[in-house]
Amino acid sequence: MPCVLVIDDNPQLLDLYREVLGNRGHEVLTADRGHTGLQLAREKRPDCIMLDIMMSDMDGIDALEELSTLDTTVPIIIITGFPSTENAIEALKRGAFDFLTKGCTIEEMVATTERALERRQLHLENRELLRRLRDANANLERQVNEATAQIRELADFNQSILEGIDAGLLATDKNGKILFANTAARRSLHLTTDRLIGASIETFGFHIEPSTVANERVNTPHLARSDYRGNLSSVERQLERSQRRASYRADDGVQHTFGYSISVPDHIPSVGSGYILLFRDLTEMEELRNQMQRLQKLEALNIVIAGVAHEIKNPLAGIKGVASVLVETLEDDDPRKDYVGRILDETRRVTKLVDDFFSFSRPSSPKLELLDISDAIHRVVRLLSDNAKKRRVTIDTVIADDLPKIKADRDQMQQVVLNLVMNAIDAMEQGGRVDITVKVVDYRVLGAPCVRVMVHDSGPGFPENARHRLFDPFFTTKASGTGLGLHICQNIALRHGGRMEAMNHPDGGAVVSLFIPVPGSKNPAPNG
Repeated sequence: MPCVLVIDDNPQLLDLYREVLGNRGHEVLTADRGHTGLQLAREKRPDCIMLDIMMSDMDGIDALEELSTLDTTVPIIIITGFPSTENAIEALKRGAFDFLTKGCTIEEMVATTERALERRQLHLENRELLRRLRDANANLERQVNEATAQIRELADFNQSILEGIDAGLLATDKNGKILFANTAARRSLHLTTDRLIGASIETFGFHIEPSTVANERVNTPHLARSDYRGNLSSVERQLERSQRRASYRADDGVQHTFGYSISVPDHIPSVGSGYILLFRDLTEMEELRNQMQRLQKLEALNIVIAGVAHEIKNPLAGIKGVASVLVETLEDDDPRKDYVGRILDETRRVTKLVDDFFSFSRPSSPKLELLDISDAIHRVVRLLSDNAKKRRVTIDTVIADDLPKIKADRDQMQQVVLNLVMNAIDAMEQGGRVDITVKVVDYRVLGAPCVRVMVHDSGPGFPENARHRLFDPFFTTKASGTGLGLHICQNIALRHGGRMEAMNHPDGGAVVSLFIPVPGSKNPAPNG
């Protein structure tokens, strides 16, 4: 029920307003003094106020100004028995809704009051609508914030999954241009995000074959379309065969082998169509597999060599004994004595070769001690300096400061370094340069810090088709040689818990490296 407050010092007029407006369904409050009316207005908060402009206790204009401060949406109708233009203008300026004279008709008074109440109702409805709108906006904003937080949390979760998997992941557009690379991809390719984003996957040896585009859109194409049967090992072999292979040479010159698969997602943000490429660095696995195959071959070969050497040594000892007797019985001027001497010389040479075969098949265990590898390097450089000068070869060494000592056999380490430097000198028929660099590196194959002795020559490098056979026994790229040097060096490295690697340098020449674990680091136990 709308509430009307009438403030007037005329009792008859108050009764009239009370009766007329009450009959129209309004609640009517009356006050015969200005201060009483102000108090009622504060307590009851009426929907419309009818105010006499002249009262005994206060001026109506002053009361109007004070009432306007309570609620600007409450319409105030000024009533006066002495109308004047100045009073009307002043009242309207102070916020009055309308201006009535006390001589007006009942109908005019009712109509003015109804208009004022309609305006008040409109204000109240607008206020309610604004409140609801504010509540709706606040609720919508809360929902948007919650949805945004959920989306951000989901995006962060997805990002953490992509960054956390140990397989390299590349997202590309339909032309193979890289749009995203996770941590494992950056680590495997040894490149920063800036160098990867925008590059073509073909730069790294990956290829999108035409069949890929025609395939179904599945997340893991090889798994989804293949029927794998058998035990776990056979499934792993089938999966390995189903993966494609890529070859990539990193900035440091290391040749990497990757196994990869490509899938076609339904949608890639911002570009629409594209590819998802998953890959793993198989370099270590391939290297360890080749090493295992070499060791298996070596084990069988050692048995054969030991047996053959033993069978040769027995008749060889007989030949040597007979020849020695002949030398002693023949006269000095007997021409046959020279022939027998040659037999003895060749017998000794064959005996030495047989002894080498025994050393090859039954290498001695290293006598480990804390060793400064730089001492062995300096001794080798001094030993080969004259030979290097004759061959017009310069030998330079760069050894890192504070190089840690390694646990190694002094003679065997010197044998390895000597063999590597001699091979480098022999590779440069027209002279050149040998650089020996020694420093600590984090070696990926052993997963441990290692002292790396790298010998880099300026020769022609290794033939590409021979690089994977360099450590095989009896394989050599030289016109003459047994092909045992690098193989024996690799065996020595393995017995020290280390490894050897050979590659061609991007700027030319061959690079052969010896890796020996730093004592106390986590690494495989020495073989033997």
